[in-house]
Amino acid sequence: MSDSRVFCAAHPDVETGLRCSKCEKPICPRCLVQTPVGARCRDCAQLRRLPTFNLSAGLYLRAAGAGGAAAAVIGLIWASLPFVGWLGLLLGAVAGFLIGESVSRAANRRRSAYLKLPAAAGVVLAYAVSEVGGPLLASGSPALLLPLLLRDVIFSPMAWLIVALGAFIATTRID
Repeated sequence: MSDSRVFCAAHPDVETGLRCSKCEKPICPRCLVQTPVGARCRDCAQLRRLPTFNLSAGLYLRAAGAGGAAAAVIGLIWASLPFVGWLGLLLGAVAGFLIGESVSRAANRRRSAYLKLPAAAGVVLAYAVSEVGGPLLASGSPALLLPLLLRDVIFSPMAWLIVALGAFIATTRID
């Protein structure tokens, strides 16, 4: 009488009745990879990430640079516009959209949670440039900047709301 028990190729102590649909190698449930054409071993499944989600360091740096450049330009434009009350929210939303879009395009529309950081940081940078650029352009004196920043940015709930809305919209452009 012959022994008809089959053991997993990767785990010789596990008895199994499963086989790879391509190479017929015995596999256990831990080794099984479900594919559209059936259960396969890890060698035959050839798992790869989708290109949409592959983000190289160079592409990340390019996206971060584009977000920073867009933030600087938008911040300077924002500094010349009067934004009082609810108009500031609209400008924050537009800035968030434009910065998020520039980061997304610079990354070739790739998707990554890591791209949300330069998008949100770009909105913060744009708002900081607008707050620093406006008084600097008006007065020409950098000594007045710290009290203005403390009063108009750090202790202003509206500033936090504007930046939060812009950062939210910028990060949703990445998905």
